Amino acid sequence: MKPILRQSWALLALLAPACGLPQSADRPGGLTDRAFDLVYSVELAQASPDTVLWVPVPREDGVQQVEILESPASATISGPDVHGNRFASVTAAQSTRYTWRYRIRRSTDGPGASGGEVRRAYLAADTLVPIDGEAATRAAEASAGRRSTATVSRAIYDRVLADMDYRKDGTGWGTGSTQWACSAGYGNCTDFHALFISMSRSREIPARFTIGFPLPAGQAEGKLNGYHCWAHYYDPAAGWTPVDVSEADKDPSKTDFYYGTLDPDRVSMTVGRDLVLSPPQQGPPLNYFVHAYAERRGEPLDVTTTVRFRDLPR
Repeated sequence: MKPILRQSWALLALLAPACGLPQSADRPGGLTDRAFDLVYSVELAQASPDTVLWVPVPREDGVQQVEILESPASATISGPDVHGNRFASVTAAQSTRYTWRYRIRRSTDGPGASGGEVRRAYLAADTLVPIDGEAATRAAEASAGRRSTATVSRAIYDRVLADMDYRKDGTGWGTGSTQWACSAGYGNCTDFHALFISMSRSREIPARFTIGFPLPAGQAEGKLNGYHCWAHYYDPAAGWTPVDVSEADKDPSKTDFYYGTLDPDRVSMTVGRDLVLSPPQQGPPLNYFVHAYAERRGEPLDVTTTVRFRDLPR
């Protein structure tokens, strides 16, 4: 184990899925909110009357407000699912290109800020996120002698930091697999937060997964290359409390900051794993959902997702 340290724009193809917030200086002037337009563009490799396309709609919650500025005429936006997610869908995608544009205002996330119900799913296993086995053993070891939710969660957070390294070597990382995290000891944000969630749930602490995109702190517009994810645990005394374990690993000087605080330099798209869309896809539940997904007669299709942002004047 390593030591714990405390302290309409043009379509461009996304890079291969990556993860992480840019390494940048703190936000100037201590700003605690951010307002920006987000353009989510999709290009299908093929289109036909029996092609169905789904895209995630940015989340509405206590830290993020969303206004839909542009949506394709053929698209339908679903009501929220059990996690509060909304999905835009085109059920007869006869065009190969679609664009959505949103105006988003996001503030700093802290204990109790994001809201949301405590659902049974946030204590149960997901396909790649078990609540027994090695993760449960580590959670029991880390939390020995601790009583409150906050102290147990901090012990789990510190144990994940001790056991994991943020690296993307070879293949196998990036699926959000607790087993991978335990056996390999490295990965990206999905692997870090899978382990944190498994360990938390094994100690009967509700925990949920959020995925979206990072916004560069020192940049006012551009393309967003890759995704980023984080987690919340539920403390009866404080409400849903955010953690970003992978960013704390990348910048140990912010270990304390990322336990309980998320900067506004991100946009959240969906919560949860093993997602069933609306209308339901014919294929299996989605491991997580941040880039567009399409099917033709139940078979997944190639889709290119391009996401761009532009800050609004302050």
